[in-house]
Amino acid sequence: MQKRFIPALLMLASFALAQEPEHLKLASLPQGAISEENKIQVQTAEADLLKLAEMGNRNNEYTYIFNQIKPMLTSAHQAIADDELLELRKAMSIQICTYGIFDYYFCNSRFIQGNPTAVFLKTQGSQPDNSFIFRGDDSTLYVVHTPNDGSGNPATTFYSNSEVTEVGALYKLSNDLYVILRPSNGTCGEIFVLR
Repeated sequence: MQKRFIPALLMLASFALAQEPEHLKLASLPQGAISEENKIQVQTAEADLLKLAEMGNRNNEYTYIFNQIKPMLTSAHQAIADDELLELRKAMSIQICTYGIFDYYFCNSRFIQGNPTAVFLKTQGSQPDNSFIFRGDDSTLYVVHTPNDGSGNPATTFYSNSEVTEVGALYKLSNDLYVILRPSNGTCGEIFVLR
């Protein structure tokens, strides 16, 4: 019986490994997929989130976390290869608000190949997330959040008429620090720290 059990385990393990994508292919941001206003929000996200963090820490209650996120909002961006995203399997949310800065535990996340581009999935935590990842340039990836597919499942196909609810950016700041910036809505914004 043990002779049958081991091949079955190996077959099951190979099936699980086969489900993981070997490569990702990021598409360029489709023309007209996001508004000019969204593009400006992405371009000013770092400065806007830093101002928001300064307001949230005005009484020095959140200095420890403020000192951790400040470099995330002021460091130079590095080039990102498509397949690097496959190595990132956890995301931690940092909520930056006018009334404080709040960090949460790392939750499971992953990048999968969608159509026509990669999809970011945060699969744990109180706020599951899925977003399409499009290439802006070598060091800027657009994170385009759309509603789920209507049945509660994450959408994995982006249509030219997809309803875009939010646009952010993904940056590589060092070999072990990647962030997704969600622009401020005036009161709150968010950083996802990826590892």
